[in-house]
Amino acid sequence: MTLTANWSYPTHIRFGAGRIAELPEACAEAGMKRPLLVTDRGLAALPIVARTLDIMEAGGLGRAIFAEVDPNPSEANPGRRDRGVPGRRP
Repeated sequence: MTLTANWSYPTHIRFGAGRIAELPEACAEAGMKRPLLVTDRGLAALPIVARTLDIMEAGGLGRAIFAEVDPNPSEANPGRRDRGVPGRRP
């Protein structure tokens, strides 16, 4: 059995196996042209992140990633935005 679902609370959530392939469509629906994948260093090394970046690139969205979030974010994480992400504007 494959479980897939859509929710809106008010954020639209897509859930289910293989739904990551819908990322370019979801970005287009949200008006995003240059999304930034935000994660921590540990997760950044996993195959799912590489696949996500591949999907983003194949969809014409680039491969932007920011992997300096702590695994358990604290109040210090927002201050990291001051260092910026290359090629990004606030």
